[in-house]
Amino acid sequence: ASLDLSLNLSTVLILVMIGAAAGTLSGFIGVGGGVIIVPALIYFFGRSQVAAQGTALLLMLPPIGALAVVNYWKAGVADFRRAGVMAVAFVLWAGWEASSPFNCRRRRLNWASGFSCYMSPFA
Repeated sequence: ASLDLSLNLSTVLILVMIGAAAGTLSGFIGVGGGVIIVPALIYFFGRSQVAAQGTALLLMLPPIGALAVVNYWKAGVADFRRAGVMAVAFVLWAGWEASSPFNCRRRRLNWASGFSCYMSPFA
């Protein structure tokens, strides 16, 4: 499986937005990789499910560990460049958003958690 490794400005901006959205949800309610990143890579970049999962795992490599991504890397479907761009945005927004559950109205947090649970089967 060959990957398009080109990164133009619009690609980088989309990757930053995906990473930021995943980081926001991760910091706020503890989800992100499977709910945001995998579907976004499929929708915006036409990645296969397996390639999107491999790239999402690669972006989560530092906090989770290298073992889960090894098989995707061996198969050539983990996109290091896209994962790197999203990882920077993910870390920045997750760190910023991690304080949100403590500083927002309970109704907002309940809505966000409920929406995440509702959307999970579609990911």
